[in-house]
Amino acid sequence: MATGDFLLTGQWFPSKVKITYLGKSRPVAGKRRDLLVLWRKSFPTVLPAEAEDLFSTEMLFQEGHKKCWIVVQKPLLESLRNEVKVGHPLVGYVVWVGAIKIGGHWEWVFAMNGFDAYKEP
Repeated sequence: MATGDFLLTGQWFPSKVKITYLGKSRPVAGKRRDLLVLWRKSFPTVLPAEAEDLFSTEMLFQEGHKKCWIVVQKPLLESLRNEVKVGHPLVGYVVWVGAIKIGGHWEWVFAMNGFDAYKEP
């Protein structure tokens, strides 16, 4: 495991957010992966050992003008790719995993465990 600064809390701040799907994905790696391993080990009754495999891919989204990589639960990956067009909004159900310090600044890490089609209010 890489060394570095990590922040985990007992509060996940579950949120329902409007985000835009940008169609890119990548494997979770480096300190972000290390944080997810610590997260799973910190909550063994909520996140069983097999949860490590559930959170191994990140997808790129945009909220407002900010782009962010969100770790997407494995069962959602195919649905996102098939049901949401690139550049279209969706409602994501996300939790805050924690934060990692990279290059002197903190990066927040979020995980998505559900989504719905976005409907204009």
